[in-house]
Amino acid sequence: MKERLFRFFDRALEYSLYGLVFFIPISKAGVESCVGFVLLFFIIKKALRPDFEFIKNKTNIFLLLFVIFCGLSILNSGPYAAKSFKALSFKWLEYIGIFLFVQDALSDHKRIKRAVSNMLFVSGLIALDAILQRFSGRDLLRGRELVQLINGMPAVTGPFNHYNDLASYLIVIIALLI
Repeated sequence: MKERLFRFFDRALEYSLYGLVFFIPISKAGVESCVGFVLLFFIIKKALRPDFEFIKNKTNIFLLLFVIFCGLSILNSGPYAAKSFKALSFKWLEYIGIFLFVQDALSDHKRIKRAVSNMLFVSGLIALDAILQRFSGRDLLRGRELVQLINGMPAVTGPFNHYNDLASYLIVIIALLI
């Protein structure tokens, strides 16, 4: 029974990560909900079978150094120390947690392949949405109109708030494809 529960929460963690990847360009609320599910399923999974071998990965040394240097930079923040501490505690530690959850959940080749396939599928939809926005004037997902730049050239945003957000997203996907 315990093994079945472990497999269920392991799969739930995996699919919550897929949901997180799906909602990145579409919905901030969807991303936060998926992060909550990922955290919940990770805690339950580790309570059922406490296995923390993924932490021993050598890349985590650089992650630890990053957190240490971010913590040290708070000392130099002056009047913004409280704001910097809040950003470190909530934003950066959330990203580090997601990194560790992904490192634990996507441990075999099949899962990595499914995650990359999911990411490429979603990015294909986003690219198609941006192309349709360029020709129709509105994107399909959010109904955003083209942004007119100073020189009169239209900028495509897709489902993102700003055209630079779309470009950043697509650069990561293009790097993954290459």
